[in-house]
Amino acid sequence: MKKISIVSLCFISIALTQCKTSSKATSDKPAEPAATTTTVAKPAPQPDPAAAIAIGQSIYNAKCGECHKLPQPAQYNQADWAHIMIKMSRKAHLSESETSQVLAFINNNAKP
Repeated sequence: MKKISIVSLCFISIALTQCKTSSKATSDKPAEPAATTTTVAKPAPQPDPAAAIAIGQSIYNAKCGECHKLPQPAQYNQADWAHIMIKMSRKAHLSESETSQVLAFINNNAKP
C-alpha cells in the first residue's frame, strides 16, 4: 500500500510540475496580434447651407440687434464683414458655430 501511495504522490507532483511549466512556457510567448477589422470612416454630415443661413439671420437679429441698429448685410462686402465679425463676435459672445452661421447669412447677402 505504501508503494502505491508513494508512486501516486510522485505522479501527482510530476503532473503539477508539468502544469506549472507548461503555463509558464505559454506566457513567455509573445502575444498574437488581435484580429483587426477594417472600418470605413463615414464623413461628417455637412450642415444644410440654407439652414445655416436661416439660423445665422436669427442670431444676427437677436444678438447683434441687442446692442445697436443692424446694418444691412449688403452695406459691406464679404472681406469687410470678415473684419467686422472678428471684433463683433467677441463682443456678442458668439460661439464658433454661431459666428459661422452669422457669416453664412451675411456672406449670402453681402455686397459683391
